[in-house]
Amino acid sequence: MRPLRIESALKLSVAEIDSQHQELVDLANKTQLIIDDGGHPVCLIRMLDQFNELTIRHFCTEEVLMQDAGYPAYQAHKQMHDVLIKKTFGFDASSLLGDIGAAKDLVALMREWLLDHIEADRDVANYLKERQSV
Repeated sequence: MRPLRIESALKLSVAEIDSQHQELVDLANKTQLIIDDGGHPVCLIRMLDQFNELTIRHFCTEEVLMQDAGYPAYQAHKQMHDVLIKKTFGFDASSLLGDIGAAKDLVALMREWLLDHIEADRDVANYLKERQSV
């Protein structure tokens, strides 16, 4: 599978958000490399743990920025965050120990939600830039 890249079309021009998105993309790419190289399944569990930790940090960052700027769609965006957290934290880490299909599902989950999330963040970024909050 081709590595994800934050191309210019996916950059939001909010440094802190773009940087965190890049960290999440890098982690998804590392997870794919572990699968491709036949790495130990415990490494995949570590990647999932790191992904969850980065996700929480990223969502907290965004939520503080939105609140500080008075973003009018804050509640709706936060609800989207809550759904994504349930989705990633709901992934059965133990399935990674013996099922290559589960590992591929993990990478697909990471990639799918990242691309959807980055696109959803575009409105937030535009609002922040208009308000000069970043």
